[in-house]
Amino acid sequence: MATILVIDDDELVSRTLQRALKLYGYHVMVSNSGTEGLQLARRHRPDLFILDIMMPGADGYQVCRQIRGDPLLQDLPVLFLTAKAKDEDKIEGFRAGADDYLSKPFNMEELQLRVRAILRRVVSTEVKEEKPAEVVAGNVVL
Repeated sequence: MATILVIDDDELVSRTLQRALKLYGYHVMVSNSGTEGLQLARRHRPDLFILDIMMPGADGYQVCRQIRGDPLLQDLPVLFLTAKAKDEDKIEGFRAGADDYLSKPFNMEELQLRVRAILRRVVSTEVKEEKPAEVVAGNVVL
């Protein structure tokens, strides 16, 4: 079961996402600030971040840049889920290191399909990077 960390200062949004994503079979952690979310991520290393952009303190762009700069977290996917829907907002999100971007209001099924697609790519990449097992039979090594 994949673990998703939702970082959104709007508690109603984060709890709604938590409930909905749990129904799809994910384990969901929630944080209401970027700083707290990064600390939680370092302790529990999620499989995916879902980030809001407009948060007090460190905004989502800053949090994403910190994720990309952290050796423990830098390879984890980030999906922005935000009310910022202008093209320049999306471009800034991708420049900050996002893997995907979805604007609010959003369709929960679309979010779930995007999450599934991101996680499928991550698992596929991890499998390709694993070294195949060596098989030895007599003098033959496969």
